[in-house]
Amino acid sequence: AKLWQNKTQPLATQRATTTAISKTSAIFHYDWSFSTPFCGKLFGAQWTSLPQSGMPVHLLTDQSVPILLFDDIVLYEDDLHDNGEVQMTVKMRVMPTCIYVLSKLFCRIDHVLVRVRECRTLVAFAQHKLYRDVTWRECAWKDLRKHQLPGDLNSWTPTDLTKDTPAFLHLLTKIPTVSLPDGIHAHAEMVLPK
Repeated sequence: AKLWQNKTQPLATQRATTTAISKTSAIFHYDWSFSTPFCGKLFGAQWTSLPQSGMPVHLLTDQSVPILLFDDIVLYEDDLHDNGEVQMTVKMRVMPTCIYVLSKLFCRIDHVLVRVRECRTLVAFAQHKLYRDVTWRECAWKDLRKHQLPGDLNSWTPTDLTKDTPAFLHLLTKIPTVSLPDGIHAHAEMVLPK
């Protein structure tokens, strides 16, 4: 018994020291849902806040201009240890008149919350401007019915075939918006150097 006690004594001392250190250390916030607030980074320029979207959507809807490149990229996805789903995607469209990028985070933590974070960026070549619209939507699971949203899991579990359907995309727009963090403007523009 004394041999075992002598072998475990250094471990007990080590645990006490580790516990004391962890109580005085700074708390590190780790978001296990991988919900990033990142909307892009600018070097040497700043966004100018706008009261409403200034994005020239007509550039995207002009069918006389060809789409030179389109891609839909899944940056990451995870099943949150069987507690839901998170997926970060980027859709990109290149046209002779503009470049459009939509980054979207969809996060469902089963019976806890539904979250959508979207960042739309458009480069208008003729105007020499960059536009950005940012929207964050989130609803606690217990509040879904208050917002006339379905409370069943199947409605919030898109498959590869249903995630881009008009019905599911419309459902996502019904999730209530939440405030953006400081420094992120809902609508902004930036003049590009010529």
